[in-house]
Amino acid sequence: MQLREGVCSIEAPMDAHGCRFGIVAARYYDEIVGNMVSGAIERLVEAGTRAEDITVAWCSGAVELPLLADTLACSCDDAGRSRFDAILAMGCVIRGGTPHFDYVCDMAAQGLMRVSLDRQVPVAFGVLTCDDGEQAKARSGLPTASGESKGNKGVEAAEAAIEMVNLVGPRGLVRSG
Repeated sequence: MQLREGVCSIEAPMDAHGCRFGIVAARYYDEIVGNMVSGAIERLVEAGTRAEDITVAWCSGAVELPLLADTLACSCDDAGRSRFDAILAMGCVIRGGTPHFDYVCDMAAQGLMRVSLDRQVPVAFGVLTCDDGEQAKARSGLPTASGESKGNKGVEAAEAAIEMVNLVGPRGLVRSG
């Protein structure tokens, strides 16, 4: 993108060396979510994170993700520093015939955003909200009946988390206060 001369543009590198990531993942639709988690882990490692600096915590469904993400965001190591530079939330919600889909999606999205803002820890949103199982498979990188693929949204969530750590995390390019 071409910006007007004199405008300051801040872009974060895709570098995760020395970073620690927590992944909260819902077991509901475990094949789909599991593939997203695997994709996220591979991308984090490719970007320089050591496998031992990645923790995956599983919960039952998307509604439970915010509390688990908040718990990880508040956890500290023995030195008193946050255990995680960013959290990735992975889940899948598929529309059914009732308004339940809307409530679950809203609770997950609002809750995860609140964790990020309240705890000042980046939370990458890797929760699929799909109309059917084929859409969910296509967005998780799994094969579909039609052969359609939309990539792996777990990989995209990992990239968002890395970018945000490098923008607003402890080594961030943007500093508050």
